[in-house]
Amino acid sequence: MIRQLSEAWSVFRPRTVAQTRKNVDDLRVQHRDVHRSLKLLQEQIEDFQEKTGQRFDALAAELRRMHDDNQKLRLRESQLRAIVERDIQLEHRSALLESVLTHQGAKAYIERKMEDAELRLDPFPHIVIDDFLPRSFYDAIILGLPPLELFMDHPPNKRRVDVPFTFAPMFGRKVWRHLSRSIVPEVFVPALIAKFRGPLDAWLKLNFPNVGDDPVSDVEWAPWDGRIMLRTRGYYIPPHRDPKWGFMTCLLYLAREGDDPAWGTQIMTVDNDVESKIIAPDWFDEKRCHVVDDVKFVPNRLFVFLNSVGAHSARIPQDAPEDAERYLYQFRVGPNGATMAKLMRLLPEERRQYWAGKIADY
Repeated sequence: MIRQLSEAWSVFRPRTVAQTRKNVDDLRVQHRDVHRSLKLLQEQIEDFQEKTGQRFDALAAELRRMHDDNQKLRLRESQLRAIVERDIQLEHRSALLESVLTHQGAKAYIERKMEDAELRLDPFPHIVIDDFLPRSFYDAIILGLPPLELFMDHPPNKRRVDVPFTFAPMFGRKVWRHLSRSIVPEVFVPALIAKFRGPLDAWLKLNFPNVGDDPVSDVEWAPWDGRIMLRTRGYYIPPHRDPKWGFMTCLLYLAREGDDPAWGTQIMTVDNDVESKIIAPDWFDEKRCHVVDDVKFVPNRLFVFLNSVGAHSARIPQDAPEDAERYLYQFRVGPNGATMAKLMRLLPEERRQYWAGKIADY
């Protein structure tokens, strides 16, 4: 009993107490060293993870790039194959192509169509012309539509091929170049300006108050932004007004057998309509818009309108056939670059902002 008390008491002897304190201090130092080592290790781990993550991110980016490049190569291969196949299919149609390219009556036919067209003013100046091109010419441009693969560089319902095109089957390249580089600028544009002369004169004087007495004659008119647009089921473009510098929008419906006439263009009035303050497309709330007419999508129909007031829209319903394809040739007619600059100089300072900026599209 006495020995046990003596051993217990020895714990509290000064030397023992000092030793215990030393051991505690040593443990504190060791704990601090371990903590520092753990913190350093954590920092090293985080640094490794960051560097490794960067490597993985770089590797993932490279893999995505390789995948995208592979997809582009596969698309280009399919496009080349489609061009060769179409060239073979249309090899025997050279006589049709030659007759269209050398047809002497096309000019007079189109001028007569333009002269006979009724200029309608509601909800904005516009014309609708059926059988716009000679039948053989229209058949040729339908045959010359680019293969579907050539539209696949763009996402669905934004697919387009600029006109004239260089990467396409020979038949299509020739007939569409003839239309866009000869017929449109040399025959159609002069006839269009003559047809719209009254509304154009009023539009120019309203927007450019410092122009002369005969502003239409002072403008050098040119077609631009020509493209064939492909739209499929589910397509919808809300009510809008086209870019201002494209004074007139021209739509040639490239309807084929079986296409739904409902895939046309709805034209509208707009409540509290005012001048567009931007040169880009101007979009409107559907609640403000009221359909005045529905220009049906029928073969060889030309629809032209002045981008002044009102709005237009189009849709292909979601329940349309899965393989629905609506082709349309769109281009605009407006002042050329030199005339744009001249008109801008004539604008009062407070109105220049309405016509300045980059010409954008949808």
